[in-house]
Amino acid sequence: MIISFIFSFSLYFLFDTFSDPPHTIGIPERFPIITEHNSNVIILEGTSQTYQVNATRINDELKSIHSDYYVYNFAGYGYLLETDDFESINPEIILYGISYRDFYIEKENEDNVFDINNLFTNIILEIDDELGNKNPKALTLQTIRKLIGNKEVFPEPIDNIINIASDDVLRTQVYYSDANIHKIPPYDENPNVKKLENIIKINKDKGVKMIIFHPPFHKYYLDLISNESKENFKIIMNKISDKYDIRIYDLHEKYVDLNIWSDLVHVAYNPDSMIFTDDISKIILEEIKE
Repeated sequence: MIISFIFSFSLYFLFDTFSDPPHTIGIPERFPIITEHNSNVIILEGTSQTYQVNATRINDELKSIHSDYYVYNFAGYGYLLETDDFESINPEIILYGISYRDFYIEKENEDNVFDINNLFTNIILEIDDELGNKNPKALTLQTIRKLIGNKEVFPEPIDNIINIASDDVLRTQVYYSDANIHKIPPYDENPNVKKLENIIKINKDKGVKMIIFHPPFHKYYLDLISNESKENFKIIMNKISDKYDIRIYDLHEKYVDLNIWSDLVHVAYNPDSMIFTDDISKIILEEIKE
């Protein structure tokens, strides 16, 4: 089974390297259709956490107040974008979701030891108690889906994205969270600081207003991040905010007590979880006023 997992996981990275991230996973009206119009364009950028924001819902609220503004959600999978990704866009505002995960590096080997058997046992228990009776191929693919999330290469039912996870499921996800094997180095040692600063510079040079927000995490995930990493992240973002005069909205801990999570790092795309989208809408309205 382990050999099957390694082989399938290798195939995933091969396909993922040469595949574009999806901008929709089939949920109707999740994103507005991109059209030519005279509105002032606002773009949401970031990773899969920002991807959960419903731009159509935001536009429905905006049109009665600021009909000359229109929001698009360009967020996808991966981490910090490159400056080239911003060369061809010239919106009025970019609202960029930046989180702890954007500044991660892997821990040193001696700090990054875990039991693969324990990892698989907990994943399998979370998926289905009966998975032990299934064939290795089916088990491997289902396990990979749980590890990497919804991808085009290994698609999964849409219910896993929109459903709110139980507390038992969320507790099990702690065992294979990426926070277990990563840390955040200080400002002067973090390779992604320069990448973010370059993105900010290229957009400021074009006269684009950049706003940063920190997308939310479940409390179980936040507990896995060391105090040192949290402090390093805080210092990084404070320096960037001061250096480039950028406002930052912190939602990292805003929903820790709410039952709105599809997993430890994603607010569910669910009618009962639209508080995240609504808070992003409030941020946009606040920035338009100024």
